Amino acid sequence: MTTDNTVTGPEEPGRDWAALEEAVLAATGIEPTPAPAPAVVPAPAAPAVPETPTVEADVDSDADSFLWPSVVDAKGRNTGELARPNPEAARVAIRRAAAVTPADIEALADAISEPEARDIIAQAAGQRATKRELNAEVAKLRAHLAAEGERRQAEHEARMAEAKRRRENRAAAALERRARALDPTSRIVRLAAAERFVPWVAVLPAFLAAVLGAVNVGVSLDVLSPGTQVINWMVEPLLTVPLIAILIAQILGAVDQGKANPYRGLEHALVTVALVLNVGLHIVVDGVGPAAFVWAIVPAGLAISAHLVPRLIGNTRQALADASTEPTPAPAAAPAPAFRVAARPAPVRVDSDRTAPGPVQVKAGDALESRSDADVLADLATAVQNRQIDPGTNRPINVASAESIRRTIRVSRDRARALRDQFAATQD
Repeated sequence: MTTDNTVTGPEEPGRDWAALEEAVLAATGIEPTPAPAPAVVPAPAAPAVPETPTVEADVDSDADSFLWPSVVDAKGRNTGELARPNPEAARVAIRRAAAVTPADIEALADAISEPEARDIIAQAAGQRATKRELNAEVAKLRAHLAAEGERRQAEHEARMAEAKRRRENRAAAALERRARALDPTSRIVRLAAAERFVPWVAVLPAFLAAVLGAVNVGVSLDVLSPGTQVINWMVEPLLTVPLIAILIAQILGAVDQGKANPYRGLEHALVTVALVLNVGLHIVVDGVGPAAFVWAIVPAGLAISAHLVPRLIGNTRQALADASTEPTPAPAAAPAPAFRVAARPAPVRVDSDRTAPGPVQVKAGDALESRSDADVLADLATAVQNRQIDPGTNRPINVASAESIRRTIRVSRDRARALRDQFAATQD
């Protein structure tokens, strides 16, 4: 096989190789040298071959393959011999060389070769593959971060919603507690429960004192009188049971409280005897010492209950009665007197040295039954006109409440109810 750059024989018929060589040498500026006799391979036509070793190392050696074709045998194998140059290729090379400037030569010298270009292309392809992998990793990380951010945002919103619900529930509970606290009916319910149970709690010290006193006195009397053990243990209950019965009667309303209690002196006597028994027996048995006076705490329980029960009963019931009174809103202007009663001077009794009790001498709630109906009506009209303060509620008198009328002008409950009904009839 032959190509444009290969020859198959020493000579090509019909071509003057000598003249062609002279023309090439003349065009290249190389002087001709004497050549040996013509041979099969016109080797003398290549005077530049000895100069090829002087070419710089970075010059492409394959660039001369078009100018100096190699000789191949019949099987297409390279024989290592160079054939005569192609004149057309020489002329093209000459025109290209003439058009190249020194600057172009430097640029061509700095230009990359084909292997370098292939390496660069391969590196660029590897970089593109790496970039695609990195972009895929970045996209995956961005998707993961986006999902994680959405999850955290959802959890945060859920926590905020839960905290908001808790605040709203606490606010609603606080409003409900405030409504219950401000509701008069709730206060009445609490006071009713207090009036029912608090006095019974105050009786507990008396019960405990009765049990402890029975044990203490019984043990001490057993030492002094061993043969009467049953009687010894019954001595203390003889004193404590009547006192507890009086306290229970006060709770149930069978006995009045305070100075109105007819058994007040008996209570003091029972507590005193219990104190003498609990302390005196220990002094007789064990002698005078600190241990004997410690047992004074037992009858102290009786005294505590006897003191607390009547006062707690009175205070709780008074508070319940005050809370049960319906307050009347204060009018914008002072109302006209409900009754028109001519003011009469108080009668002067010269034949008596006793004077009427003043406000300090009469307790709140006590009725001045000595006054006539006209006097009571005049007092009520004056109280309404002057907006007299009810001592139980610290508000102006409420003519719609019999308790408020009773406390303000100090009349009995029956008279207060009659005055309330009479005032309501006059308003209609």
